[in-house]
Amino acid sequence: MFEHKYADAKPILDQLIGSGQTAGGQKYTLVNFEDNFNAATKNSAESVFAYQASVNDGSQLNGNYGDVLNFPNGPGAPGGCCGFNNPSFNLANAFKTDANGLPLLDTWNNGTVVSDSSNLYTGNLDPRIDWTMGRPGVPYFDWGPDSKQWIRDPATNGVFSPKKNVYAKSQAGTYSSTETAFWGATSIDANNVNFIRFADIILWDAECEVETGSLSQAEVYVNQIRNRAADATGWVYSSGSYNAGNSRYSSQTKPADKYKVSPYPAGTFAAQGQAYARKAVQFERRLELAMEGHRFFDLQRWDNGTGTMAQILNTYQQVEKNRNSFYYTNPMAQFHKGVNEYFPIPQKQIDVENSTGEVNLKQNPGYN
Repeated sequence: MFEHKYADAKPILDQLIGSGQTAGGQKYTLVNFEDNFNAATKNSAESVFAYQASVNDGSQLNGNYGDVLNFPNGPGAPGGCCGFNNPSFNLANAFKTDANGLPLLDTWNNGTVVSDSSNLYTGNLDPRIDWTMGRPGVPYFDWGPDSKQWIRDPATNGVFSPKKNVYAKSQAGTYSSTETAFWGATSIDANNVNFIRFADIILWDAECEVETGSLSQAEVYVNQIRNRAADATGWVYSSGSYNAGNSRYSSQTKPADKYKVSPYPAGTFAAQGQAYARKAVQFERRLELAMEGHRFFDLQRWDNGTGTMAQILNTYQQVEKNRNSFYYTNPMAQFHKGVNEYFPIPQKQIDVENSTGEVNLKQNPGYN
């Protein structure tokens, strides 16, 4: 996929979709959305490749150490520390949907803003937003309503908390560590880290269909993901209590917001053409996989020397510097085309590789 060899990738992905199985012998399929991020339901039929996290088993090393700073911050907050990696207003706005429940592919970041009390959006939302991020006043598992008090620095962190990596209050001490000190006792848990899940496979294959196959089949794949999101049994509700055993709410009479998400009408991709279909697939990846560590690498992969990554991220910066975000206090931050697509290679590693006098490793462009 990184080499854009879609014709080579497609048969592999087709096989995984048609007959792929988990290590336990289950056929790959989509499960309840939140089950992918719940330690009690991990290693499901959607799990293709995951880091196996565990706690309270004597190892003290197998928890999700990569997330220890990325929980809501402060007393009473889930995890208790340390308020980093907060979702942005830009991401929240991406979950807006139109009157028909479809994404606003070109205008999602215009107009009123999701959860911005001074300029509040009141339209439809994709329900995946409230499993992806904590929003003020919206139920946060069984911890109660998400609170602005959980934000370390509202001027630079906005109003949203991460959620996909966080456990329920009823799971504390069972799926969170009791063996470690400092923040470990609250921020290390047994929540697996999904490197690849079946939704990722489906959306990769949708990309391949857009580039080398059938726009109609790409639409079928995207709609599989959207139909799962439209299943109201898997939404967040203000009514009832959260059941951490099955990732659902006991009473489902009052959704937590004005949710509306629908599949694309049959024939939309074919009628609108390849550029539209490509945009729709890429946008769906952002919605489905948000806060799972894919976005930077997707933008890097799609760029392919075109400069689109710099364009997207610098446009992001221009808007977000006027909102409560990192860019509000760092307004001059900029993404440089041809440089920031890759990180610098450590000089020590370059020295080791080239120690014989033969140049085997060169620094990435722009870092010399």
